[in-house]
Amino acid sequence: MLSFPSARRLLLVGLPAITILLASCGGGDPAESGAVVQPTRAAAGADWVPGRELTEAEARPDLSQRPRSTAADEAAGARRLALPAMPADTRKQLALQAQPGQPRQIGVARSLASPRSAVGTVAALAWRPNRHGGVSAALRLHSAGAVGLRAGLLMERVPDLAVFRVYAPESDTEHVTSGLEINRLLAASRAAGESGIEAETWWTPHVDGDTLVLAIDLPPGVEPAQLAFTLPRLTHFVESPRAVAQALARDEQAKLSPGASAGCQLNATCYSQYDIQRRSVAHYQYQSGGSGFVCTGTLLSDTSSSGTPFFLTAHHCISTQSEASSVITHWFADHASCSTSLTISSSYTTRSGGGMLLNTQQLTDITLLRLNAAPPAGAVFAGWSASLVSENTSVVGIHHP
Repeated sequence: MLSFPSARRLLLVGLPAITILLASCGGGDPAESGAVVQPTRAAAGADWVPGRELTEAEARPDLSQRPRSTAADEAAGARRLALPAMPADTRKQLALQAQPGQPRQIGVARSLASPRSAVGTVAALAWRPNRHGGVSAALRLHSAGAVGLRAGLLMERVPDLAVFRVYAPESDTEHVTSGLEINRLLAASRAAGESGIEAETWWTPHVDGDTLVLAIDLPPGVEPAQLAFTLPRLTHFVESPRAVAQALARDEQAKLSPGASAGCQLNATCYSQYDIQRRSVAHYQYQSGGSGFVCTGTLLSDTSSSGTPFFLTAHHCISTQSEASSVITHWFADHASCSTSLTISSSYTTRSGGGMLLNTQQLTDITLLRLNAAPPAGAVFAGWSASLVSENTSVVGIHHP
């Protein structure tokens, strides 16, 4: 569900075609940042950047997801790691822990072993020849009762040419990430001055269900000894991001986070004047301390209208490069229509790959990212202005409550 609260506290201001600011409404949930819109142009002479829509011609295909060949399923020969069921009331406990000004947690960190143990190391894998002339190995991870999983690989060495494929056993699609992409994310954390387990961990894409298969393909000339990692953590999701979006679209957010959405939250789908602006807002998930969280962010235009996917969110959600590297965005996670029987939009889609942390400020509670994956066609780059907004100006904030 996309809603818009009446703004009472301005933290960051923007005006024009699409206005950006961070806002909260009385009794509402300020944990997520989104577009605040005013359908008027900035004052005469004000420096502003107009918004625009990402066209079909500009949109690049999402190469991180592709059909999977079930005929070459490695799951049967994979090394298996299983965790018992978590307490049945974990979901309820997370909902009750939700506090204003904090991101909502939907996934719990589970330990597979001590960080530097042999679990998941190359020596523990069964390598077999693959059809490309190289070798492949797989891990099958199971956490009873999970509605979704992400695995955290603590990397020591990763060949650029290695390919990591992640999927649920029953799925006909898989998520594909190269060693080069992983190395770039890890290098970004080091460049930001981060160290330790968070900075050295690559989080797999999210899969729905209680089982995740991680397959690793090495091409000819790349030996298993060139790859070194351990697998100390798995995130057990009690709510999948898609299920969260579906529930919000059915006006059932109270079941997920009691009291999070106040009376000033209105369904943006029911207000046609915001049809363009709400397509700049994305729901997203990320990892912090091994657990999974969800927040809201806004796609921003730049002065040259270059199509660079700048993404504005909150510092209390994303404040480190390692968190930014784990971001998965969920686009068009809003109502299919304005009706009494509400479902999620058929345009709903995701993009993985994380982002680069460009700036984060605790005082103003803002974080600016550059997403590594291009948004889907139809997404809107929100316009903005650095000019001050006059007191008592009427504004509307669009976000996921």
